[in-house]
Amino acid sequence: MTKQGHLLLGILIAWGCADAGEAGLPGFDFTEIGKVLVQHKGRVKPLDTYAREVVSKVTGREKFRASASPSGGNLPGGDARAVFLSWTFESEKWQEARFIRVNYRPFKERIGLDPDEVYFSFGDLAGSESLEKLQRKVHAKSMREGEDAKLDRMEREVMDVAGKVELVHGLFEGYALAVIPHPSDRNGRWLPMPAVSQRVPEAAEAARSGVLDQWVAVGTAFRERRGVEFNQEASKLLASLNALFERVHKEETSRALSQADWETDYNRLHAFRFSAGFYFLGLVMFLISLHWRSGPFYAACQAVLGVGVLVQVCGFALRIYITQRPPVSNMYESMVFMGFMLTVFSIVFELVYRSRIFGIAASALSVMLLILADQLPLDRGMDPLVPVLRTNYWLTVHVLTVMSAYAALTLAMGVGHINLGIYFFAPHRKELLAQMTLFLYRSLQLGFLLITAGTILGAWWAGEAWGRYWGWDPKETWALICILGYGILLHGRMAGFWGPFGTAVGSVIAWSLVGMCYYGVNFVLGAGLHSYGFGDGGIQFAIGYLVVETLIVAASFYGRYGRKFPADSVHAAAGRGHPEGQGKKKDSDGAIGPAAAGSA
Repeated sequence: MTKQGHLLLGILIAWGCADAGEAGLPGFDFTEIGKVLVQHKGRVKPLDTYAREVVSKVTGREKFRASASPSGGNLPGGDARAVFLSWTFESEKWQEARFIRVNYRPFKERIGLDPDEVYFSFGDLAGSESLEKLQRKVHAKSMREGEDAKLDRMEREVMDVAGKVELVHGLFEGYALAVIPHPSDRNGRWLPMPAVSQRVPEAAEAARSGVLDQWVAVGTAFRERRGVEFNQEASKLLASLNALFERVHKEETSRALSQADWETDYNRLHAFRFSAGFYFLGLVMFLISLHWRSGPFYAACQAVLGVGVLVQVCGFALRIYITQRPPVSNMYESMVFMGFMLTVFSIVFELVYRSRIFGIAASALSVMLLILADQLPLDRGMDPLVPVLRTNYWLTVHVLTVMSAYAALTLAMGVGHINLGIYFFAPHRKELLAQMTLFLYRSLQLGFLLITAGTILGAWWAGEAWGRYWGWDPKETWALICILGYGILLHGRMAGFWGPFGTAVGSVIAWSLVGMCYYGVNFVLGAGLHSYGFGDGGIQFAIGYLVVETLIVAASFYGRYGRKFPADSVHAAAGRGHPEGQGKKKDSDGAIGPAAAGSA
C-alpha cells in the first residue's frame, strides 16, 4: 500500500485527532500505543482494534462514558483506547463503577440484580454466587454434551456475562493482553506482560529488551495524566515490541506492520458512517428534486449517491485487505453490504427508468441500515472465520448473492411502502401508480432471481462442507420459505389473482419472510448449523416491526377501499395477468402501461 494512499486516508481522518480530547485526556496521542500488535482469537491485530472490540463487548458500545468512580478519581471516557488503558493501568478506579452491560431481564432477576438497571459493576457480578453456580452448571452441560450441546437463551446469557467478567478480570490483572510474541514458535501463543516479571522462560528475550520497564513507564504516565511523556514512552514500547516480532516473523514483519497501520486508519476513518452521511444528503436532495425539476440538480443527486458508494467501496477494500476475505461474515458486515447493494441497484434502476423514486427509497433504507449497523451492539470483528466458512470462493459466490437478494427485496419493500402511501394519500394518481407498480415488479423480479440462485448455491456449498445438499436446517428452511413466498406473490400477479394493490401489500408482507431468514433465525430462534451468525434476543423488535407493518397495511386498505372517490379516478387499463401493462382486461388498481417508463 502506497504512501499516497495513506496521505489520502490521512485527509479523511483528520477529524480523528480529536479522539483524545473526547477522552478527557488533553495532550494524549493514542496513535502509537494503538499500533502495538496483539494476538487475539487466532489473529495478530493492533491494540487499537483490540481495545475497540473489548470495550464494545463489555459495555455494548465502542465509545463509552462511565459515571464518576465511587472510589474517587476521574474515569476517561469516549475513546475506547483510553477506557481500555484505564482498565489496564488503573483498575482500582473501576472496581465499583458501573460499566458491564447486562440486558436480559430474566437473567438479572435470576441472579438477584436490579432488573431495571442496564450497567453493573465488576464487584456486582464477580461476587455473585448465583452467577457462579449457574456458570458451573452450564459449563458442565457443555462438557457433557460437547459440540451438540444446545443452550437456551438463559444459558447463553450466563456464559456471555461470565465471559465479560472473566475478560475484565484478565484486563485488571494484565493477563488478557498478549503482546509478547513467542520467541521460537511462529504459531505459538503470545504472552502477556506479567510473564516478563514472573520470569517465564519464553519471555526472557522480552525481559532483556527492557519492554517491562517501558510498559511500566507508559502506565505511570497514563495514571499521572502526563500526555507528552506517555506519547514518548508509547513510541519506545512500540519499537521494542516490533523488534521482538521481527526476530520470529522476519518474512511477515513488513506486511504485518503495514496491515496494522492500515487497520488503525480504517478504525479511525469510519467509512460506513461517511457513506451514511452521503446517502442522507442524497435523500434530502432527491426529496427536493421532486419539486425542483432541474436536470443538473437531478444529476447532482445521483452523484452524491455515487460518492457514498465509492466511500463504502473504500471501506470494503480496507476490510478485504486486512482480513483477506469478502466482508460479509457477520451481521454487521452483512447489514453494511445490504446498504451498499441497495444503493447500487437504485443507481442502476435510476439510469434505466430516470425516476427519483428509486433514489428516495434506496437512500432512506441505506441510511437506516448503516445507522443500525453502527449503533447496535453487533460483532464488528475481523477475526478468522469458523472452519466451514474458510473458503473465499463460496463465501463470495453464495453469501454475496444472498445478501444482494436481500437488498433487492428490501428495495422492493421500500417501493411497496411508497405505493401504499400513494393509495392512502393520492389514490387518484393513476399514472403514478402505474409507474410505481412497474418499478415494484422489477425489484421483485430481481430479488426473486437472486434469492433462488443464492439458495441453490448454498445447497451446493453445503454438499461440499457438510456432505449433504439439504438438511432442513432453520436457515435453509426459511430460505425455501422466502422463495415460495415471493414465488406465490409473483405468480399470483401473473395469474391475475391480485392486482397492483395486492402486489404492493404482498411486497410489504413478504419481507417479513426475509426478516425471519436474515435476522429471526439467528437472533430470535438461535438455532441451526449456521451458528457463526448467532446473536441473542430481539423478539421485541420483531414484534414491534410486525405491529407497525400491520398498521401500515390496514391504513392502505382503508385508503384503497374505505374511502369513496369518483369511479374513473382509480381505474386504468392494465390487465391483471400482464404486469407490463399489455393485458386486455382492465384493473381497478391502476394502469401499468408503457407510459410507466416516464419520470416520476
